[in-house]
Amino acid sequence: MIGRLTDGLAARRLADAMNLVVVSDHGMLPTSAERIVFLDDYIAPSEVQVDFQWSVVGLRPLTGTAEDLLKKLTRLPHARVYAKAALPRRFHFRDSPRIPPVVILAEAGWLVISRETLKNRTYPVDLAAHGFDPALPEMGAAFIAAGPAFRQGATLKRFDNIHVYNLLCAVLGLQPAPNDGDNRLVRAALRRP
Repeated sequence: MIGRLTDGLAARRLADAMNLVVVSDHGMLPTSAERIVFLDDYIAPSEVQVDFQWSVVGLRPLTGTAEDLLKKLTRLPHARVYAKAALPRRFHFRDSPRIPPVVILAEAGWLVISRETLKNRTYPVDLAAHGFDPALPEMGAAFIAAGPAFRQGATLKRFDNIHVYNLLCAVLGLQPAPNDGDNRLVRAALRRP
């Protein structure tokens, strides 16, 4: 698809006049049927509401308390179990009322799911997943930029996607609205910041 776009720009003699930015929102890690931890081995399905599961699991106790649930999950292998309030701030995942009281983060390449989910899945387990710890190098997003506004051949240090908005505003000559990003990409990537 990107090739078709760039070929179309070249055919119209616009390639040298256009700025092109390609981004992804996350990386991926390979997964496998040999790297699955089954929730059912540690808690009964009737005890919890599972809001989401795969590389990250969100649980709400249906019987007992979140503390009871945390105790039952202390021996869960290949994963870290958190009370919502104890989630690391860097995840930006604990302040929303939508986040359940217990969150499980699987180790890189592992999945935490119920047997029912495995049985009823509509996609293969032996592919890849996202949602693992964002500090992992494999979770880094793609960023490719080319065109007259960008430094040719520049290699940038890893950055959070929240900074892309300010970069795009600078390329377009727009004043960015208040946001959580800064101008680090503007300085690093543009020919004239």
